[in-house]
Amino acid sequence: MNILLFSQNEWNKPLSRDDPRVAHIQKILGKFTGETLRVGCLGRGRGEAKILEMPSQGDLVLEFPSLDTLAPGPPSLPVVLLLGHPRIPVIQRLCRDLASFGVAGIAVCGTDLGEKSYFSSSFWTRNQAQNLAIEGAQQGGLTVLPAIDRWWSVADFLEKNTNTYREYNRYVLHPSHSHSFFAPTLAADFIRKTPRGVLIAVGPERGWSDREVDRLMGGDFTPLSLGPYTWRTESAAVFAAGLSTHLYSATEQQ
Repeated sequence: MNILLFSQNEWNKPLSRDDPRVAHIQKILGKFTGETLRVGCLGRGRGEAKILEMPSQGDLVLEFPSLDTLAPGPPSLPVVLLLGHPRIPVIQRLCRDLASFGVAGIAVCGTDLGEKSYFSSSFWTRNQAQNLAIEGAQQGGLTVLPAIDRWWSVADFLEKNTNTYREYNRYVLHPSHSHSFFAPTLAADFIRKTPRGVLIAVGPERGWSDREVDRLMGGDFTPLSLGPYTWRTESAAVFAAGLSTHLYSATEQQ
């Protein structure tokens, strides 16, 4: 874990013994009273805090830096994943992993071939998505979180985001669709023209239906090739997001 994240409401307040960050400080980081650790404030920046008190019982007390002295963390990048709702263990890992890359958004939609009960899972009702995104941001050293939204279907997403991604390059991953045999690779399209943003649609385990692919292509999504192989949903989403953020970072450094 690169940094420990705190909300502005938590800044300058002790950590209770049952806070998982206390166990991380003690057991993983192996820190003691008087030592420092990297911290971040959501939406503000990063700095170092000093451990003032680490009693065997009671709260752990940190000396936080002033919010005005925090250095900015890495920015989020204009990369958005449109995910056909996968199995719950997969979306849990993806929220954490995609957040660590600095993507700007994760849009999750119901699909023709996916399980309809996913949206009633405790993953959504207990706000697990936000907590997992915080875990990912801590790993990536980020102080910004991706926007995580739900949509009932591909049609619902397209109808309500007509103008949101107008200037983004839009791609759909669906290897069994006939159009994908003639699709560009993501890296080749970046080299050809650096986009203002990237929106990549990745289907669930059973893939997008032909109807959904047609709807996406009608919304100016271009079929994208990852080669002649069939990728797992999780692998395809992580690879596409990781490559996109890497290419953006490389472009900014030129």
